[in-house]
Order: sequence, then C-alpha cells, then structure tokens
Amino acid sequence: MRMRGKVVAILATLIVAVLVAQHFIATSLVMPKFLALEEQKADRDIHRVQMALEMNLEQMAGNVTDYAQWDEMYAFAASRDPSFAQSSLSPRVFENLCLNCILIYDPEGRKLWGETRDYVTAASLRIAGVPEGDLPNLHKKFRDSASTATISGFLACGDQVMLVATSPILTSKGEGPSRGRVIFGRLLLPAELEHLSKQVRVEFSLRHYLPDTAARREKTADQNGEILLDCISENQLHVFLPLEDLFGKPIRWIAADIPRRISAEGREVLRGSEYIIGVAGILILAAAYWCFGHFVVKPVEKFIRHVQWIRQSGDLAKRINSPRTDEVGVLASEFDLLLSALAKDRVMRRRYERRLHSLLQEKSAGRDDVTPCRETPSAPAPPLGESTSALDAPPALPLP
Repeated sequence: MRMRGKVVAILATLIVAVLVAQHFIATSLVMPKFLALEEQKADRDIHRVQMALEMNLEQMAGNVTDYAQWDEMYAFAASRDPSFAQSSLSPRVFENLCLNCILIYDPEGRKLWGETRDYVTAASLRIAGVPEGDLPNLHKKFRDSASTATISGFLACGDQVMLVATSPILTSKGEGPSRGRVIFGRLLLPAELEHLSKQVRVEFSLRHYLPDTAARREKTADQNGEILLDCISENQLHVFLPLEDLFGKPIRWIAADIPRRISAEGREVLRGSEYIIGVAGILILAAAYWCFGHFVVKPVEKFIRHVQWIRQSGDLAKRINSPRTDEVGVLASEFDLLLSALAKDRVMRRRYERRLHSLLQEKSAGRDDVTPCRETPSAPAPPLGESTSALDAPPALPLP
C-alpha cells in the first residue's frame, strides 16, 4: 500500500473509533440522563392529574360545608319540612354546583332526603353503589371521624367513579350538636375526564386493571402509591398511579399517556452529533488526502524522479535546491550535499586516473630505450559508475 493510502486508512480507523466511542457514550451515559428527565416529567404530569382531581374534591368539600353549616339546613334536619327541599334543593342547585347526587342523613345514618340527577339534563339518574335508603356502610366512616370534619374522596359506583364530599350538619357558626350529614357527589364521566385532561394538558383515563407489563412491576411497588411506568414504545410512555376511595382502598388506576418528547429529542440530538462527526470525518479525510498528497507525496515523488534521472543519466551536476525547511526539504538538501560530495570524488578519481595513465606511459617509454619490446596498448578508462579497488582510492605514495 502506498504511503497516502496508509495515512488515509489510519485516519479512517481513528474516525470510526471516535464514532464508536461517541455512540457508546451516548447510549450508556447521555441517553439514560434523558430517560431520567423523561421519568421525572411523567412523575410531575401524573401528580398534576392527581392534584386536579383533589382540587375538584376541595371545591366540592367547600360547597358541601356551606350547605351543611347553614341554619336553614340545620332546622330542616330537625323538622324535616319538605318545603325546604323543594325550594333550596331544586334541580337548579344540581346544575349550578355540577352535582349528580345530594343526600342528607341523620346521625344514625337514616335518609332524610336525597336525589340523583344528571346535572346537564336535570333528568333522574340511577347511580350504582349509591343506596336509595339508609347509609350504614358510610355511617361508620362518618361516626369515627370528628364531629365537625368534612370528608372528601372517591367512591366506586359500578363501572364509574364519583367524587364525594360530606360535612356534618351544624349551625352557621359551626356549632352543634351535629344533626346528621350532607353528601354531595359528582360522577367522573368521560366528558369530565376530558375537561380535566385539557386543564392539566395530560391525556389520562381511569382504568380497572393494569397492562401485563405494568402489572408485573406492581409486585415490586411499595404501599405509598408508587408510580408505575410502562414503556411500551419509543413514542409513548404510560404512567399509572393508584386511586384510593374514601376507605383507603385502591379502586382505579390513573393512567396517563405521556408523549416521549424528551427521549425523542435526545435521540435526535445524539443522531445529529453522530451525523456531524461522520460528515466532519469525511471532510477531514478528504482534506488530509489532498494535503498529504500536495505537501508530502508530490515532493517525495519529485525527489524519486530526480534520483531516477541521476541514476539513468549519470549527471551529478543537477540539484534539487528545495526551499522547504521541513523534513522533506532537509532530505533534499542532504541529497544535494551527497551529490556534491560524489561529484567532487569523481573529479578526484579522474585526476588520479589521468596521472596514473601518464606515469604508465612514461615508464613504458623508458623500457623501450633499453630493451625493444612490443608496444603495449594503454588500458582504457573504466566506464562511468565502474571502478576497481586499485582505482577507487588514491595511492598512499606517488609512483617514482
């Protein structure tokens, strides 16, 4: 492999290693942070839904307290005058307070008055789980509470859930003794849930059961209303929170559908960073390929051609004369110095060859004067680039 290819291969390997390291860091270190932020947001959203339901309970508790601590209600609990209910507990009250039921009981849990209506149409409504007569089950709950306590919570009514608030019947000054209790209730109908969803900007519903994946996690949940997460897809996160009734018994699951925008944005950012690193790596490879070829490979190739031309022509006079000061320039300068030394050595060798040739001719001429002999032709000079051991170095002493 040529030097340029080796350098490009090394750079490409380094860029791939950077991409692998970046992907590992993103998946093992950065992405879990996004997921943790997403779970925190889901926790806030589901608690915002819970707070919205509790605010509706508080509003209903305030309304039922106003009616229960009303002198006319206090008198009605003693006299049971039907005219009070006709004038003060008309369908208009159901509509104004958005109530589906108003129930009045005496201290023993016997029903004094009660109606269940659709507060939109004012039509009579039958609600499963709301007794038409006495209220013995709730009576114990009210009896165990303080005499002036207002109680609110949720009540399972068949397939539906009702907001319930109850307060003892007292005077307008909050004095007793209590003459019973007033109960307000409103069903959490789909329209009501949709309205709450728009208020808190969280899509939620009330479910009887959990999905299988969340149900398996329920086994590890504690008794403090732990939130359960069900990551069913990359785009949606299901969050579940238990909903307890008046008696502290879980009756439903608040199920909120949270769009996974944080993790999606995190994945998008990480993919974008990988894409940017990849594009930058390609540009770096292209720039390195050109720069290495222009600043390194081309001067080296020029140097190679220069050496080849000297080897073929035998001309030691041609120099590179490179103005560069880097390693390639230093190599070219050293080569020029080497050529100068070789050229000087060649001149010295030819000088010694001519001197040796003249001495041999003089010696041969002296022998002809004494003893005639056949003329010995002089040996031709060795060709360029060839030399014998006797001619490669000058003699130590001049010939006589």
